[in-house]
Amino acid sequence: MGEFEAAYQHASRGVQLWRSNTPSKIEEIVSVPAVICLSFKALCEWHLGEFDASQTTTAQTISLAKALGSIHISDKKICRN
Repeated sequence: MGEFEAAYQHASRGVQLWRSNTPSKIEEIVSVPAVICLSFKALCEWHLGEFDASQTTTAQTISLAKALGSIHISDKKICRN
C-alpha cells in the first residue's frame, strides 16, 4: 500500500510507450491510455511531494485530453492541484 514510486515508474513507462508510437493490439475505444497514465503520474508526483512537476504533468494531461477528445477531460474527472 502506498507504493507511489513504483506507480510513478509504471505510469511514466506507459506514457513512454504511447509516445514511441509502438503499435498496440489494444484498441483505444473508450479511453486513451496516455491520458490515464499521465493522470496517475501527476497524482504520484503530488503524493511524492513533487508539486511543481505534478502541476506540469496535470497541464500536459489536460492538453493531451483536449487534443484527443478524451472523455476524461471533464472538470469532474481531472483533478487540479
